[in-house]
Amino acid sequence: MRPLFSVILLGCSQILSGKDLVCEVFKNGDFVPHALTDRQIVAAYGAGEVTKSQYEVRRNYFDSRCKAWLSASIQMEASPEYRFVQELTISSIPVSKKASAYKGDLCSLSLGGVALGDRESEIYKAGFSKAKRDKSIFADKELVKIILNPMAGETDLYYVFYVKDNLVVGMSIGVTE
Repeated sequence: MRPLFSVILLGCSQILSGKDLVCEVFKNGDFVPHALTDRQIVAAYGAGEVTKSQYEVRRNYFDSRCKAWLSASIQMEASPEYRFVQELTISSIPVSKKASAYKGDLCSLSLGGVALGDRESEIYKAGFSKAKRDKSIFADKELVKIILNPMAGETDLYYVFYVKDNLVVGMSIGVTE
């Protein structure tokens, strides 16, 4: 049996003078030691293509090498120094009409051993048997949404897998307030 947080990862690329922050979050399966800030995302990857709602900003990026999208969801109610990333989503389905070029490597990322393009059954084989399965709208498409808390007793960290035609087309790691 493989560990809950096994990761198929060739290595996190270096961004500017630091680490690929998104890669590190997916590699660790958690926001360690704390959630990323909006400022860290902008410093590492640029402003991205921004979509706004009343309480949230999404910074969207695209990795053309593997045709994967990244969306960083940031709650905007707090003052700028306290704007934390609530959710990071990687998807093979476009998350916005435009996106900035991603300066890292989304191609080799997985979450708990599950990668884009894997069959839905891989989610359960990875040890996520207590996942809640439901239908959901994601990027204007009706998909299966599988949500779970990866660590027993921890309710503020969650994973989401989006499935279409039995294949993983998106995955998120997020924190609740």
